[in-house]
Amino acid sequence: MIDLLGTNDKKMVLAEYQKRLALGYGIALCVILLVAIISIGSFYTALSIEKHSLGQTLAGASSGSGAKEFDAFSAQVGQADGMMKMISSDQQSVHSITTVLDEAIKARPASVKIFSFDLVEADTGNWNLKLDGRSLHRQDLLSFTDNLKKSTLFQKVDSPFSNLIKDANSDFSITLTMIPLRSAIPVK
Repeated sequence: MIDLLGTNDKKMVLAEYQKRLALGYGIALCVILLVAIISIGSFYTALSIEKHSLGQTLAGASSGSGAKEFDAFSAQVGQADGMMKMISSDQQSVHSITTVLDEAIKARPASVKIFSFDLVEADTGNWNLKLDGRSLHRQDLLSFTDNLKKSTLFQKVDSPFSNLIKDANSDFSITLTMIPLRSAIPVK
């Protein structure tokens, strides 16, 4: 092999080679960092969307905003359950409020949110459960009332026409007359 380059030229070629190699490594490192940032960014975005979704789920279950209100709602359920046990001297004559609320919650479509409930004694001696909430769509509210009417725990479901005025994002109030336990059990 014939050596045509002088010593200084060899040093310049070697220095240029090292610069280009360093530039190649730098570009490769930048590409790797960019891919990592994009991956971490998409992962963070997915986590924040999941957190937001979980927050909305908790908000819907808790009556609208946060863990404190969810705890207050749970305490209200516990108080009402205790009240139902005190109401009846015969524990077998009435369903527990927890069972009744579970039935109402299972009957609702996902777009129907229940914000509050109130337990009131009716003139007939039965107990009424008043549910207040919001429905995103009128059809879902109709489906909810139909599901409640199919339940064996409710004697009567009152949903005023004012619940159906708005087609979307309508507040509602539904009154459920509970069936005493003996009436709910079929006699053989």
